[in-house]
Amino acid sequence: MSAGWQRFMLWSGVLALAVAVLFLVFGQHSDTKHFHHEDIAPHDMDMWSGEATKKTFTHKELVVLRPPITISTSFGESIGVAQATYQRMVAGFVAENVQAIDEAANHLRRIVEDIDASELSPKAKDAWHGHRQVLRTSLHQLEQTKTMEGKRRHLSHISEAMYCVLKSFRVPVHVNVAFCTAALGGRGAYWLTRSAHPRNPYGAPADCATVRERIFHKMPGRDG
Repeated sequence: MSAGWQRFMLWSGVLALAVAVLFLVFGQHSDTKHFHHEDIAPHDMDMWSGEATKKTFTHKELVVLRPPITISTSFGESIGVAQATYQRMVAGFVAENVQAIDEAANHLRRIVEDIDASELSPKAKDAWHGHRQVLRTSLHQLEQTKTMEGKRRHLSHISEAMYCVLKSFRVPVHVNVAFCTAALGGRGAYWLTRSAHPRNPYGAPADCATVRERIFHKMPGRDG
């Protein structure tokens, strides 16, 4: 075999190997559909359906409106106050402060009961009524429950309903959806938090917290 033919065969092999490597690299990126929520820009988070999260909920009857509904200032402010009160309740769970938990739960229940949804469309109103029913019932049961473990079970239901509220209505908010696999005897549970490094409100281990999703809504009229 001549030296020229040997060089031709060598370069052909090198070229074939390079093509194979490029195919593996780019083919893997295009075919793999794993979405890592923490890597998605906040603007894109607005469009995330959240179905992967909601499929694991206990209350699968809860509705998430897509796209989220832009609502009036009055309704939005009430939901914002409810969300802030929910965060105080979660902080009480992290601190294992029963008094703080019950006070925040009572306040949140009264806020939810007083929200005026008359302005909503029939579809949005039906969704809100479903959210409100779970919130009212679970908050009342949480207040009546004496054990911390029992209260944590109700926190899971309340968190599911709050998630659906914030996903359904375009309220200016930026929260993380956290999950602990060890919560509730290994069944796992979600909660909402403003912290990028959340603490587990469901007990030990305190650092059992993985951010599964972010909910980010801009102020109405400020999308540009």
